[in-house]
Amino acid sequence: MVWLLAFSCILFGSGCGQNGPQLGVVTGTVTLDGKSVPGALVTFISKEADGSSSYGKTDSNGKYKLEFSTERFGAMLGNHEVVITTKRMSADEAPDTGTAEKTEFVAIPKHYARGALTAEVKSGSNVCDFALSTKKPN
Repeated sequence: MVWLLAFSCILFGSGCGQNGPQLGVVTGTVTLDGKSVPGALVTFISKEADGSSSYGKTDSNGKYKLEFSTERFGAMLGNHEVVITTKRMSADEAPDTGTAEKTEFVAIPKHYARGALTAEVKSGSNVCDFALSTKKPN
């Protein structure tokens, strides 16, 4: 019986002991016209038929790390559509940081919310930096 379980793990690549699909760790930086973009939502949407999305939010330096779920970091292996958006938060939505420091709002051009970007996630660590521009691509 044990050999059957071990064989299944090898055959199907299920990563026994993991909950869900195999993931690649994804980190990166988002810039707009060369400046870091704080507070952007970065979403990787798997192009696989049974794929799921992963998401991350940029910090004050524009850096992000994707989450697949509340318990797992990364994104499914394979090709993804990447959507990057920002939203101006109301005073009620903004997190209380306990400081007077405010995060600068940077508006991401709308074409980046419509699948203008793609990325491939491989096993292991992936660095996916996005150098965005306010100029619309041709």
